[in-house]
Amino acid sequence: MKKPNEDPNETLLVMKEYFDKQNALLSKLSKVVCREVKAGRAHKVYPLLVSIVSAGKSISLLIEQKLILEAFIMFRAFIERSINLCYLLLCDDNELANFIDYGLQKGYRTTYSQSMAVKHLGTKWNIPKPTKEILNKVKKFTSSKGKEITRWTKLSFGERIEFINNKTEEILSPFHVEFFKNIYTDGSESSHGTFYGSLLHMGFIKGIGCPTQGERYLIYHTTQVLLNLGFLIDNILKIISANSDIELTSFLKQSAKNDDCTSTYFKKLIEQEKGY
Repeated sequence: MKKPNEDPNETLLVMKEYFDKQNALLSKLSKVVCREVKAGRAHKVYPLLVSIVSAGKSISLLIEQKLILEAFIMFRAFIERSINLCYLLLCDDNELANFIDYGLQKGYRTTYSQSMAVKHLGTKWNIPKPTKEILNKVKKFTSSKGKEITRWTKLSFGERIEFINNKTEEILSPFHVEFFKNIYTDGSESSHGTFYGSLLHMGFIKGIGCPTQGERYLIYHTTQVLLNLGFLIDNILKIISANSDIELTSFLKQSAKNDDCTSTYFKKLIEQEKGY
């Protein structure tokens, strides 16, 4: 790892390197989880783990191109997918079934909706007749008024984090809980195209009135996000390890090593009084 430098862009790249190493560990693990039934719950929802890795790779590419605003949208996706995975590894069987059933019936609804859309083009799209099992799942996620229920769980994002902490002796500190909630909110605002979300990358909403200062602030903030996403990956590894029969010692050791290198870098940065 490079020696500390006062250039915030270099510090961001160092943190990106740390995050990439952590995400590479998760990618390697996803292949193990996919083929190993003894991975338990993680094996049942391995597509979610794969999607987390994909979000991580997208984040890395966006930061390379300095597309920070778009990176925040992917930060939100990465965090929510990660929290969902941890929650699903710890929740009861009924909630896990809700997650899977929702996905299966949503697949049917989407296919049917697409078949209706192509009719406007004068094309007929024959879709397979749904099985009784699928229709029961559709009914499960249909309200008494006949409207689609668009959530697989009744717990909010914050409540899922609280549930994880209650089950794991609070591996997410109060700081991390609020930090992830803030990133979740900022990513949502960006993806929804609100005025707040469109100004995020300028730093104006945070009380910074100068574009140069705004850019510096955002680089610093993004550095913090990558650090904590790496921390989140470490906790995913720990939760999978504690809730499966697969051996993850080498993964946990490498994650700790990555963390130590990053900690050493920032300690030297602070000692040189070139931090933020």
